[in-house]
Amino acid sequence: MAMNRKDSALETSTVECLPNELLGAICDLLPNSDIKNFRLASPLLGQKCRLQISRVFISADPLNIYVAHAIATHEVYRMGVEEIIWDDATLVPSGGDGDLFQQYSDENDEEVPEEVAAEAQ
Repeated sequence: MAMNRKDSALETSTVECLPNELLGAICDLLPNSDIKNFRLASPLLGQKCRLQISRVFISADPLNIYVAHAIATHEVYRMGVEEIIWDDATLVPSGGDGDLFQQYSDENDEEVPEEVAAEAQ
């Protein structure tokens, strides 16, 4: 059975017509991945449902610093941050794997002492 345009409009506006308190309670129970999809469904839902940002990761990467600054200056999102995690790992660009893994040795590549080799036979 095909839905007509009026039925379709009623279905999509039903969620949008929920009171803000109820919609907020629903969004509080959803994981961020579902909230993102919910917000993409309509601009109105995008305004009513906020992401739950409890952790912020910061590293020396300029993009991470920009995102952390944007969260810190946002009126709503900054209030939900409970934890800031500093990632001090630095990535060094390389021209290839040769220099990075030169000192790596596998157990199979190591020389076996003669007395151990004789006992194994």
